[in-house]
Amino acid sequence: PLSPQGSLDYRTRLQRFYTHYCPDKLSEIDNILQAAQGCEEQLMASVVQKYGPEPPMTPRLPQTPRVATALLSPQGAFDYRTRLQRFYAHYCPDKLSEIDNILQAAQGCEEQLM
Repeated sequence: PLSPQGSLDYRTRLQRFYTHYCPDKLSEIDNILQAAQGCEEQLMASVVQKYGPEPPMTPRLPQTPRVATALLSPQGAFDYRTRLQRFYAHYCPDKLSEIDNILQAAQGCEEQLM
């Protein structure tokens, strides 16, 4: 369902929240929305209260080198899990819960996967 925040549906808004604040919860979005069916605005208000303001439509680049390096692998590239998580969050959210299995199957060939 569309939210009063404009044309974004609740799933997309929640996905942006968890991508920004708590990526480990991305795989739980469908269950969370199902449990909150009919009370989505209250859900969004509680998420704002817990995590902070709703993230911008376009993700911001890290402001400090310390934040940026937290996402980097020793080779200086984004770690594969984070890269795949960002990709699926944008292009195919239904696959977010499968990231660990996908990376395990592609072990040693991660760059080809990307």
